[in-house]
Amino acid sequence: MAFFPCAHASHLQWRQALSQVVAQLRAQMAMQSGQGWPTLGLVYLSTPYAEHAADILAALTQELPDVQHWSGMSASAVLGGDMRYAGGQGALVVMLPMLAEADFRLFSGLRPIAKVAADGFAIHSVLVHGDGRMPELEELLLELATHTASGEMMGGFGSERHSGMQLAWSRQHRHPQDTGLLSGGLSGVAFSDQIHTLSRVVQGCKPLALPMEITDARDHVILGLNGRPALDVLMQTLDVELEVDAQAAIGRVRQTLVALAAGPYTPHSSSIDVRARVRPIVGLDPLRRGLVLDETVDPGMHLAFCERSSSAAWSELRRACAEIQEQLTPDIPWPAAGAQAPARMVCGAIYVRSHLRGATSAANEVDAELQLIRHALGPIPLVGFVTAGEISGREVHGMSGQLTVFTQPLEIHAS
Repeated sequence: MAFFPCAHASHLQWRQALSQVVAQLRAQMAMQSGQGWPTLGLVYLSTPYAEHAADILAALTQELPDVQHWSGMSASAVLGGDMRYAGGQGALVVMLPMLAEADFRLFSGLRPIAKVAADGFAIHSVLVHGDGRMPELEELLLELATHTASGEMMGGFGSERHSGMQLAWSRQHRHPQDTGLLSGGLSGVAFSDQIHTLSRVVQGCKPLALPMEITDARDHVILGLNGRPALDVLMQTLDVELEVDAQAAIGRVRQTLVALAAGPYTPHSSSIDVRARVRPIVGLDPLRRGLVLDETVDPGMHLAFCERSSSAAWSELRRACAEIQEQLTPDIPWPAAGAQAPARMVCGAIYVRSHLRGATSAANEVDAELQLIRHALGPIPLVGFVTAGEISGREVHGMSGQLTVFTQPLEIHAS
């Protein structure tokens, strides 16, 4: 069973952090006897290291010459193991997925990839890194989704100058001017159907009312819900009156979110349906009795008013891990004891999380969500980053967490 080598470190000097990461990776590879070095590396940098990204990438390629391809990005906070790194001294997180080189391809705006490449490689799923400041982001994602056989996309993007800078470097495709750094556009790793992953999205919100149909809308403004003025429906749901106590009403609205979906859905009793996208209410339109969102909405869509909930967040994450564990465990007996045995096991995982979810302190600390994941699924190699937008399937979420695990067959030997 080959686990993905995974290392992370934080230090005022990036060279010290990189030295610790390389030492950890070499030690882990030494423990996996008979395994050759992986050719793919995922690397995530916290923003204090972003200005040194070119030097860090050059040092990684020199220290780990067998790794032929590097993909990653900078983020306001990066995740490794049980740790969330958001301190001012910077941090580096690296994972080396042990995948056959024939089963993945790097892509970027400089090196696009076809749905079926000339060598026969067909895209099944993709890990995406991007810049959230691009106005055409959703169009690029939709185009990329059409290139995948499954439509499965995972990843996220940043929204600041040093958050969302991408790394995309391949030893055999580079030219002298290629630093491996990109800004704008999309980049990442495309996987073939031989790479088995399981993904779950968690929202962390509880519904305040049942979903309703948007019956009237203009651009970013929802005007009608179930045939009634949208603002009136919201005030009734929150049990406040804008004309009586505007300050109290606006205070409640600021705590209220909307879970949007293309069609009808039924939320769980304590959490939002995973197919919905949670968005904030950014304004009110008293004259038209409407609600203003930060994206265009269309009649026929459905929404449920909701609010952030730590209990819902924990419940969803536990349920997501339980569902993943259940999929790993088929209905076959364990040879020794007649118990259930997993036919597949997790060899590595990526967790992408909204900056609006979980811890917000600007410090390095043990992260409760990461601890929960590794308690539920075991001490799995785990990396990730905090993002301004999470990519799942063909949707862009804004307040969610996305857990993706890579699995491989478990060899069962009868005694």
